Amino acid sequence: EQIHAGSWPHNPPLAHRTLTMAGFAHSRIGNLVDAEQSFKLALRQVESIHGAEQPQAIRPSMYLALVYMQESRWEEAEARLNEAFRIRQNRTHFIDARATGSLLGLRANLSYSRGRFEEAERRYQDLLDFQSSQIGPMAPEMVGSYNALGAIAVQTKRFDVAAERFQKAIAIGKETNQDSLQTADAWNNFGVVRYRQGRLEEALECYREALELKNQILGPGSASAATTIANIADTHVELGRLEEAEALYLEAIAIIGEGNAALKGGNANRGYAVLLALTDRPDAAEHRFKKALDIWAGLEADHPELIRTRREYADFLRDQGRRAEAEEVLSKIPESASD
Repeated sequence: EQIHAGSWPHNPPLAHRTLTMAGFAHSRIGNLVDAEQSFKLALRQVESIHGAEQPQAIRPSMYLALVYMQESRWEEAEARLNEAFRIRQNRTHFIDARATGSLLGLRANLSYSRGRFEEAERRYQDLLDFQSSQIGPMAPEMVGSYNALGAIAVQTKRFDVAAERFQKAIAIGKETNQDSLQTADAWNNFGVVRYRQGRLEEALECYREALELKNQILGPGSASAATTIANIADTHVELGRLEEAEALYLEAIAIIGEGNAALKGGNANRGYAVLLALTDRPDAAEHRFKKALDIWAGLEADHPELIRTRREYADFLRDQGRRAEAEEVLSKIPESASD
């Protein structure tokens, strides 16, 4: 506020760092509007003091891109990352390896979030090669890269490849004593693979490892934990434990909240909708299917999660005798989408 009012009493060249930290704090508590404003102010401070396209602009540009990604503002996020890459290319002697790795990782994550899995796989492989050569063959950062490559293999239904990548991520996490969120995500995603392979008890073991780590790092009740809780609920549905599953879905939805910006809530609402349909509660099921579709609305039409939700909603509508509505839902799935 002091910087914005022109009464900042400290060193003006350092004002952009304070604004960047303020934006980061806002983003961590989900206050994306103020986060965006803080990062934009930081960029203006950098330009007014240091000039255009200076290395000091890279970090606020990266964080601003991350805000845009959370709001599904893909083109704006891409533009910010491209700007950061231009600065990096022109000022390589100012940029350390880890900052470059973060930038490469964000760009790959953007491709993944948009459902562009072939592009994302290339970008994550570039990141992995960079980390291995510049930081070391067992760099802790590689946990995230292997985890992301495994997630892409899941989305493209290469489950054996995915399992190998998640096991590699977990192994590096153990080797480097990194009880990190990336390691927790690797456990969670390894559970997804076992779930898809029908190895349900093994899936539950992986999810429990993930949840324990997430609660240890973030404390109980985090949005990240809610994703894993919803996955455990999905597994209980497959095992016929519907009462346990319902309690877990409700827990996950309560943690994430009902806001459509909470992309992590899509799977919890979709899974709960399926359970409600199975237990003959059609009105509640339809509400949850629509909520899931609202949450996924910012995704591109060929994103697997959006396609899965539309297909399951169409199945529900057909079971209700509403065939015309089911066909309308299915018509929104691109013809190129695989079954």
